[in-house]
Parts: sequence; structure tokens; C-alpha cells
Amino acid sequence: MPHPWFRRRVEHRNLNSLEQARILYARRQHAQALKIFQEVLRYNPECKPDPRVGIGLCFWALDQKARAKAAWQRSLEVVRVYPRACLGAVSPFESVQNPSNSSAQLLLGLEAINTSKNERLPEDERRSAFVSGTKLIELAFKANQKNSAAANALCELFLRKGNHARVCQSHARRMRYSVLKTPNRQ
Repeated sequence: MPHPWFRRRVEHRNLNSLEQARILYARRQHAQALKIFQEVLRYNPECKPDPRVGIGLCFWALDQKARAKAAWQRSLEVVRVYPRACLGAVSPFESVQNPSNSSAQLLLGLEAINTSKNERLPEDERRSAFVSGTKLIELAFKANQKNSAAANALCELFLRKGNHARVCQSHARRMRYSVLKTPNRQ
């Protein structure tokens, strides 16, 4: 088992690398950002925040939509193994899925909603994509109700369904959490 000092150092290095990858992504240097996200994942597959979300974003920006979707799905499917003491399990270790990754849920939901707008697909596939996208966006919002991006996506869904009362309610929530609070200056 590695020394706690070494573990903290590796975690710190991962966070620095993730921040560097985020900066490169923001500067539209997607290929370089992808390499760093993949390197972080290779050296620490249990890293939080999950670099698979960033990998998917880079693939999406590089117009590799299927690989982006696969990365986000993998982020949701990652099985974490926790000690029994954490879960009160009968076995010494228990596998638990990662349902709390609201970013991956939101991105997969938006991808499905976009797929549902493709007029070349049969109506059944479009309807199925819309329903699954709606469910994923709702799950993302339930996981983090302060997520203004999820609230914004819900607003669009409510508009498409004609539920204007929910649009106003969702819009108010979105505005509450998207405004930056500045310190009072005197």
C-alpha cells in the first residue's frame, strides 16, 4: 500500500493535469487536452473528477461522436470497489455503479435529444432517443439541482412539451444558480 504522502502527491499531480487539460480544451486545443485526460485516466483510473467526461468532450469537439458517447457511457458504468466498512456489505468488498456522475448523464441526455432531432431516423428511434434523453437529463438534475446547465436543458424540454409553467419555474432556478455572487464592496 503506498504511503499517504505519495498518494496525496499523485492526487495533486492529477488535479494539476486535469486543470491543464481543461485550459487546453477551453483554448480549443482539443487533441492536446485529450492526451492529458487520457494520461490522467491511465495513471489513476479512479480519479475524481472522472477524466472520461473530459475525454468525451474532446472526442465530441474532434467530431468523433461515437467515441464521445462511449466515453460518457463508460463514466457511468465504472464500477468502484469499496471496503465493506463503507457500505455495511456482507462481502469484504462490494461493487457499486457510479450513478452520481451528473455531467456524464447530462451529456448523454443532450446527445440523445440531438439524435431525436435527426429527421433521417425513423420516428420510433427518434421518439426512443427523446425519451431516454429526457430521463438522463432529469437524472442529472436530480443528482445536482444547482446545475444550471441541467436546468437549462430541462427548460428546453418543457418548452418542447408545451409545459410553460414548468419553464418559468425552471428558468428561475437556473438564474438563481448561474449568477455569480460578488462580495459586497464598501
